[in-house]
Amino acid sequence: MPSLGNRLKELRGTFSFYEIGKAIGMTHGNLSKYEQGKVLPSRSTLKKLADYFEVSYQELFQLYLEDTYTDQAERQYIKEWANKI
Repeated sequence: MPSLGNRLKELRGTFSFYEIGKAIGMTHGNLSKYEQGKVLPSRSTLKKLADYFEVSYQELFQLYLEDTYTDQAERQYIKEWANKI
């Protein structure tokens, strides 16, 4: 399963960090950190990225959760909780 950073890099393709940052109102340095997995974006930033790349927020959020909760039991608990709300 790819990480969120890998998926963002794939989505970015040939666009520059500067172009994307300008379009969604954030610094290109933060975008680079997201791709490298050094920092996870906030959920509101994740929504902006999903809208910009025209992908589902759920897809990116799933990867976000997998990067955040590395323990399988934790991840399963979060998925079950998310399905209830």
